[in-house]
Amino acid sequence: MRSCFLAASESFRALAPAVPVMQLTPAAAPILTPVDFEPLIGGDFIADATPEPINLRLDQVARPATFNPAFREPFTLIFSTPWSTLLIEGNYRLRTPRGNSIELFLNPTLTPPGERRFYHAVFT
Repeated sequence: MRSCFLAASESFRALAPAVPVMQLTPAAAPILTPVDFEPLIGGDFIADATPEPINLRLDQVARPATFNPAFREPFTLIFSTPWSTLLIEGNYRLRTPRGNSIELFLNPTLTPPGERRFYHAVFT
């Protein structure tokens, strides 16, 4: 067992220098704020899901009552789908109503049975 582990770690070390390290810059990873999403409330986002894309409606941009202004303002996006549609927790690439894409981690929100099922994405 020990020799398998050593062989695997030696193989990894041999490959590691060939893997480029991506450095994120402000241009590559813009800081998103609630203001970026508020004009999109009520709009349809399309999640690249399997086996087919899923439409999600942005229902709310929730802001805390207070936050420390020395840090980025936290917020939560609340999405919904028809009750018959269920997305599992995970990363999804979403196309916005404006046509651009964003990758978000969506969590199903505990939702009582009704017309819509809710999901949230948290920004801290």
